[in-house]
Amino acid sequence: FYTWAKNYVTNSYKSLYHEIAIDILTMFIDEDDIPKDQISKILTEGISFPVSVVHYSSSGTVYRSTDSEYQPNNILWNYDDRHLMELFNGPTFTFKDLGMQFLGRVMGYLLSVQDKPEKITIVVATSGDTGSAAIHAVENHPLVDLYVLYPGNGRISELQERQMATNTS
Repeated sequence: FYTWAKNYVTNSYKSLYHEIAIDILTMFIDEDDIPKDQISKILTEGISFPVSVVHYSSSGTVYRSTDSEYQPNNILWNYDDRHLMELFNGPTFTFKDLGMQFLGRVMGYLLSVQDKPEKITIVVATSGDTGSAAIHAVENHPLVDLYVLYPGNGRISELQERQMATNTS
């Protein structure tokens, strides 16, 4: 996979995370199940926060994809360099937002295109930030009721509890 990703990014680099994600997702999701334009809409609505990559070159140069001077052709995609995707820019500031926002929107789409859309109930248990990421992923969806169970008595952080207990959806 590393070789494929390196060749993909080097030979057909696209500047937006969404464009790369669409290209990859359409390899695995059949057009009959979710059309490409719907995948694009799901990503645009779900991943509306910045997805940045930081490149640490072996020469000591650091490139951040959200910097105005960032140029993709300055990046050397080799084993000596390090490329890190920052996963803390979502609504709950956790790495889970990236996957949950997409998953929640895909589930919502698949529910809404049924012949007879029916409301579903999901019950999840969490020890912290997964619950708030799940809540934000399906918030305000008319076909999803979500209940999150989490430990009390100070066994999660105050921020984690507030993110789950004060959500208005």
